[in-house]
Amino acid sequence: MKKAELLRAALIAGNTWCKANPEMITVWVEKGHIQIEATGEASFMYHYTIQVLAMDFPGQIDDLMLPLLAWIWQQQPDLLPTFCLKCRSGSAS
Repeated sequence: MKKAELLRAALIAGNTWCKANPEMITVWVEKGHIQIEATGEASFMYHYTIQVLAMDFPGQIDDLMLPLLAWIWQQQPDLLPTFCLKCRSGSAS
């Protein structure tokens, strides 16, 4: 799955330890299904869970969460809370 590969690349690019130890970062897909709606068009959507394992990571969880959240912001913004989406559009005060 392309998104799993993109997530792994984002973690490696966004964290010094991950960059130095890319073999210690494992990303895989599990628990997925395909959603098809009767719209009259040939379209479908994948739904799946991506798992991330950072073996022997010595840093703080925030060091991984920041590149993860940046990736979500760009690749899957519907996963972010509604408030964050409002901030992104500039309508939140």
